[in-house]
This record gives sequence, structure tokens and C-alpha cells, in this order.
Amino acid sequence: MDELLGIEIPHSTEAEQAVIGSILIDASCMPDVTAMLRPEDFYSEVNQQIYGTICTMFNEGKTIDPLTVLNKVKGDDVVKLKDIQNYILQLWQITPTAANVKEYARIVQENAIRRGVQAATTEATKLATDGFDLSEVDGALQKAQEIIAGRTSVEAVSLRDATLDFYNELSERQKTGAALRGLPTGFAELDKYLGGLQPGNVIVLAARPGMGKSALALNIAVEASRLSKKTVLFFSLEMSVSELTERLYASAAEIDLSVLRNANLSKKDWDKLDASASNVTEIDVRVVEAPSLTVDEISGICRRTKPALVIIDHIGLIKPVGRQSNRREAMDAISRSIKCMAKAMHIPILALAQLNRQVLDRRNKTPVLSDLRESGALEQDSDIVLFIDRPAYYQKKASENEASLVIAKNRHGQTGKIPLLWFGAHQKFTDDWTADMGKDVDPLKDDPVQEELPF
Repeated sequence: MDELLGIEIPHSTEAEQAVIGSILIDASCMPDVTAMLRPEDFYSEVNQQIYGTICTMFNEGKTIDPLTVLNKVKGDDVVKLKDIQNYILQLWQITPTAANVKEYARIVQENAIRRGVQAATTEATKLATDGFDLSEVDGALQKAQEIIAGRTSVEAVSLRDATLDFYNELSERQKTGAALRGLPTGFAELDKYLGGLQPGNVIVLAARPGMGKSALALNIAVEASRLSKKTVLFFSLEMSVSELTERLYASAAEIDLSVLRNANLSKKDWDKLDASASNVTEIDVRVVEAPSLTVDEISGICRRTKPALVIIDHIGLIKPVGRQSNRREAMDAISRSIKCMAKAMHIPILALAQLNRQVLDRRNKTPVLSDLRESGALEQDSDIVLFIDRPAYYQKKASENEASLVIAKNRHGQTGKIPLLWFGAHQKFTDDWTADMGKDVDPLKDDPVQEELPF
């Protein structure tokens, strides 16, 4: 289609033929070639089909030479070329040597990347011209960036080199006093379990509605930015920026949330608010308020902002893309995309999630992994799963301040349970056992539990 419109499509027939010819001359080059090329990287459909057949033979451990390849393609009848015998013989004869196969493969790979970028930018131009939503244009441009970033060569690293890097990093951390490898959360015991929030990790924080997920996530966002001096990006798909700011100052200034909501501040409250404001304005927490975003849109914002930590509140409100047959499949796709984003951007992502109703029917209300709502992939894709447990949520006689953070899954270390204090009036969790924030109020009465959204 592009060629009909006068747009030149990047490709090199000669390089494609030379790659296949090199393999036919010396099949020992296959590991180098497969590390760089996929069958779809070939522009010529015939070359793509022949290379795909060769890859199948290689994976099955079969001998690869002109005769065996010819027998395979003729037997499987996958290559749509009348004189396939002469074509394969020609590829073998015209290639001067297999010694330059990496250079041939590089040319094919670069042309494949250019075609992908060309297609994505053409789509972005079409969307912009047709007056589509700008987020769709951004998604198309983001796809072009991901095509480039996703085709970096994958190489094996020797343990000798990895050991040297490990010792250098360990020595540097000891010199600088940076005990944690990851981003600090502000909760000392949690950081001991996790070593901080690690780049590339997905951390799921789950609880029933009204348990304090957003409050804990906001506490972590503030402390992570304050301690690391880095940017934290908070995607709020449920609450507005003003609501989050209100909760932030209730926690930071230790002022009753209802007092801030009603603007009924005493002179003492104003003094506490002013004192906390100077500290809050020094941290770099940025909030994206949107009722519905796709993972691609979240990724695009992240790439522009370049945060050290991303928080998504909550994962159940992310807009699915594509045609999934049910909500579970959509959530599985979202979960995998978030994990890919964390790995590609080399940042930790803290994703908030709901728990299903099963926990309400059990005598022991402490959450378990099977309570994660809607998606088995969420449990599988995550590196860490944290649950908030507050006995007073279910039992009237329990202390309102009693809380714990259950580490139900920890891919890099131990699981366990961390005791915390919860101050509902201030929307604050703390592990400071000397904390005394005055007479607490019942957060379930002041801030009614919202029923789950009907997904």
C-alpha cells in the first residue's frame, strides 16, 4: 500500500538472501542469526517462509543444508514459489561467505525496525489528520519508540562479569551508605524484607475497599520521593488531585481529615498545615488524574516524565484494549503489560488492587493470594504481593489503630507480616510505635466504605 502511495518501504532483498545463503553454507552461524532476527523481519514473503522453516529445523535439532531445507519446504508446502529448488540453490551459490552473516543480519534487522517505525508513524499521522483523540496519536508514537527499544540485542552475561559488577556495586553502596538496592518506602521493616522497591518489579498492594490502600500508597509515594530525592508518578484513576492533596495534608500535618474537608481549622491547625507545606513542596510527587487510561497511555506518560517509581490506583480501572472475551482475559493482558512496562523502563511499579468477596465468608479474614480479584495473572506476574489487614474492619471490638502489612509473595526473599499503626482520621499508616496522634475516630464511619465498582 505504501509503495502504491509513493512511499519507499525499507528493505534489502540482497541482505535477506545473503543471510539465508550464509546459513545454507554454514549452519553453525544460526545461534548468531536467531539472536538478531525473527522470521517476520524479512520483507520478502518467500524469504520469510524459508527462514521460518530453517528456524523450526534448528529448534528441532535437525541438519541444515541446501538439500534438507529444500526437502522440508517442499514437504511442508509452506513456501509459495514455483521454482523453489532453483531459488534455494541460487541463494547458496550467490553468497560469497558465511563470515559476514552478522553484518547481513544487521541490515535486515535495521530495515525491519524502520518498517515498523514507518507503519507506526504513518498511523499516528493518519489519526492526527482524521481528528482522533490525541491519546490515540500518542499511543501510535509510543509504539514506534517501543519498536526501537524492543529490538536491542540480547546477549548472555558471564558470571565472571556479573561477579565483578556485583562487587563494585556492593563496595559503592557501602562507601555511600546506601544500604538498599531499591527505592525506600519509608517503612523500615518493609524495606528489610524487600531491600526497597526494586527496578523492574511489580508490587501489588491489595485490600478490600475502604481498608486504606490509597492512603498507604500515598504514604509510600511521599516517603520514597523524600528519601530518594527522585520523582514519583501517581496515577489516580479513582480520586481527584484535590482529594489526594487533602489526604496528603491530613497525613503530613496530622490534622483530622474531616476538619480539612469542612474547612474548620483552628489556629493550631493552620500552624501545623503551614509547617507541613514547606516539607511537602520539596518532594517531587506528580499526580495524573484520569478516570480511565490504557497501559500504553500510562507508559507514554511515564516515558516523558521518567519517574523512579510509578503508582497506579487502581489496576481494576485501567482501560483494556483489544478484544478479550471476558473481564478476566482483559485483566490478564493488563497485568502482563504492566510487568513488561516495569522491565522495559527499569522502574518499580506499585499497583493497587481489589480483593474479591471470598475473604468476607471466612472466619479468618487475613487475605491470601487466591483472594486477588479477577486475575490469576496478577499473582503470577507480580514480584511482590502485599495485603493490608485491619481487624477492626471486620470486628467491632478490635482496636481501630491495629493494622498489619502481609507480605504474601516475595520473589526475592521471605514472606511475613509487619505490624503497623493506622490512624484513620489522618489517613496515615506508620511503623513508629511512639506515635500518638490523639483520639482516633472510626474511619469506617467518617469515610464510608465504597462498594466495589461493577466491572
